[in-house]
Amino acid sequence: MLAAISSAHSYILFETYLWESGDISQQFVQAFIGAANRGVEVSILLDNFGASGLNKEDYQVLQQARIAIHIYNPIRLWQSFKNLHRNHRKLLLIDGAVAFVGGAGISDSFVYSHHLFARAAPWRETMLKVQGECVQDWGTLFMETWQGTARTKALPLSAPNDSQEFKSPGRVLGTDSEHRNAIQQSLVKAIKKAKNEVWIVTPYFVPSLKLRRTLRAAARRGVVVRILLPSHHTDNAWVRRFSQRFYTRLLRSGVELFEYQQRFMHQKVALCDHWVTIGSSNFDRWSFRWNLEANQEIIDVELAQQV
Repeated sequence: MLAAISSAHSYILFETYLWESGDISQQFVQAFIGAANRGVEVSILLDNFGASGLNKEDYQVLQQARIAIHIYNPIRLWQSFKNLHRNHRKLLLIDGAVAFVGGAGISDSFVYSHHLFARAAPWRETMLKVQGECVQDWGTLFMETWQGTARTKALPLSAPNDSQEFKSPGRVLGTDSEHRNAIQQSLVKAIKKAKNEVWIVTPYFVPSLKLRRTLRAAARRGVVVRILLPSHHTDNAWVRRFSQRFYTRLLRSGVELFEYQQRFMHQKVALCDHWVTIGSSNFDRWSFRWNLEANQEIIDVELAQQV
């Protein structure tokens, strides 16, 4: 991601939930400033709650470099439940040619073992580098949120400088107030079509009744259903304990459950035969109901094997 920022020549779109000041943050701050000094148009969209760890000094340095920064849904006491709507997406888009999507925020948690919440080792995460036609879909998704947050006209984005075609069927799927269940509905549909395997990796597992029933039904018809969840290495022990209440019925139906032991497992990935989804969305009710999320879906044998 840092290398892509350093090679940008036209524009950079960056959208993230988690940003905490530290060593990794400083590297990204300097990379963004360096791009802006080269004449690259840098636009950053942050969540008010998730980016609360970005200190005032780093924020001001970015602003002084004439980088456009906007905050999604500033928390205000009188907004009540509206404050629960957060932008949980993670996206870096460079020149309309390449996008990085997944679950990693800007935090030392993902790199250094000495970080407070990393415990034994850095968080385990998965990101996807996207090139081809789907990159423009990520740009469109970013612009929709940007215009609603900044209340400004669309950014002047150029066409992609990379003519590489997206070789496999894929689409960008985002959730918002109008399509809050889109990612879950797509996952349920893929599970129902699966013939061989359904593998899910998620750090927070509070599935809806519909999703639980779909997983149990798949296991009963002979599909290998495996769900990988965090162990005691977690940033939210309460959610882990709550998710364990679903284990018994899933296990009785033949679903295989595993708890990752080495470190905090933060990735959000699902595989249904040759169908893969990777992005920001956890497979829980909070992501499906309250958050802005976005996943890249792909149908591809080679990528499925890598996953």
